[in-house]
Amino acid sequence: MIEDSDLSQLSLLDLFNMEVKTQVVLLNNYLLALETNPEPQSELAALMRAAHCIKGAARIVRIEPAVTLAHVMEDCFSAAQAGTVNLTTDCVDVLLQGVDMLQDIADNPNLQQGNHPQIQSLVDAIANISTAVTIPAIIPQVQIFQPEITPSSPIEELVNPQNRTVRVSTDNLNRLMGLAGETIVANKWLESFTESFLQEV
Repeated sequence: MIEDSDLSQLSLLDLFNMEVKTQVVLLNNYLLALETNPEPQSELAALMRAAHCIKGAARIVRIEPAVTLAHVMEDCFSAAQAGTVNLTTDCVDVLLQGVDMLQDIADNPNLQQGNHPQIQSLVDAIANISTAVTIPAIIPQVQIFQPEITPSSPIEELVNPQNRTVRVSTDNLNRLMGLAGETIVANKWLESFTESFLQEV
């Protein structure tokens, strides 16, 4: 255990490095726990706190790459907690890469300032997780609903036509519309043919 007197001898960068190491362990553990817990609300809350701590520490020492990366990870955990994002195994793998990068930033002064393509790629990948929208596929189906067989008179059948409901697919509907169009054309031809026949007679 580190005493307060020992902490006083450390620089802000040293304290940042210690904070990152502590939170990285939590991030790794809770991310791995997501894959086995169907309702990981407590894990997501812990992940949000860990990312927030790293973001705050990085902001104090002005290490912007760590601020940006931790911030986008925090947003991702927040979206998952709200239920708008589903963290699949592939998503967790990307987030674990982000955790490793946070540790690399803390250990490597060369990554602590400026723009780095590998960091930006991770930021973009995690941001894409946060904004992903899953649209379920809609499969056309034909369902015929038959009314329950109950004693009824012919008059009731006429008065209550809603007792019979038929649902058709898009393809069948198109065929029906085509047949209706052909019927209209044939009817017009029949009218003109009848008129010309009567005139001849």
